[in-house]
Amino acid sequence: MKSLGYVRADGRQYSLTPKVLNFGWSYFASLSLEEAVQPVLEDLRTAIDESCSVAVLDGRDIVYLARAFTRRITTSRGRVGSRLPAHATAMGRALLAHLDDDELETWLGQEPLPEYTSRTLTDPAQLRAALAETKQ
Repeated sequence: MKSLGYVRADGRQYSLTPKVLNFGWSYFASLSLEEAVQPVLEDLRTAIDESCSVAVLDGRDIVYLARAFTRRITTSRGRVGSRLPAHATAMGRALLAHLDDDELETWLGQEPLPEYTSRTLTDPAQLRAALAETKQ
């Protein structure tokens, strides 16, 4: 191990070198994002008793990359890979709230926001205000 650079010797004492991190990195590099974050999501779900997700903003939608549901959630919506409108979902608002001002203005100016329920914010000014509150 010493000749390969994984440990260094100080007399009869040996200590690890940073090169040993390569062993762990190979394992983590082989995991998909979902495999890597799933245990964390499940631990968080257990701790807070709420569903937890990882998603990305893709155009006007969010795309779920990983999910950990509570037992009380039985819906088929929101599975890994599913797309939902960003402006009409909590996850979408969280992602939109952290865009910089120019990115948000570009996003808001793309096309009118569709209304899905009577509570869906479709007015850019109202959505902008809700996103500022979300960010805060």
